[in-house]
Amino acid sequence: MNLKIVAIEVTMVGTQGWNRMVKEFHLRNKYVSFTKAQIQDKESQLKRDYKMLKAARQQSGSSWNEKRNMVEGPPTLWENLMVTFPKIKKFNNNKATFPLFDALGEPYDVKFPNNKATYCSLISAKLCTC
Repeated sequence: MNLKIVAIEVTMVGTQGWNRMVKEFHLRNKYVSFTKAQIQDKESQLKRDYKMLKAARQQSGSSWNEKRNMVEGPPTLWENLMVTFPKIKKFNNNKATFPLFDALGEPYDVKFPNNKATYCSLISAKLCTC
């Protein structure tokens, strides 16, 4: 799977920032066309999944399989995680990898003073199948 993350500093939060990101996405991916809403939805999904998996990795009894890019742990761990994060259920199997975890750490974990800038991620034509 050929996934590519592009971190773009967006100093204009809101419509102008998203328009800039969509334009940049289309410049880098000439053979696809997604609407701003589609890119926003995918970015929101990636952010939600990243935060869920980050929380799961911090739980006692969990481990991160670097080779397979997935959280591993006993059934009791997953039962507890599903109470807090119902959507994490999709990652509780042997096929649900998240190869973007390390790449998304910087854009989603960086804190900016005065909320003057934000990082958002853009992905290539082959969207994550998580």
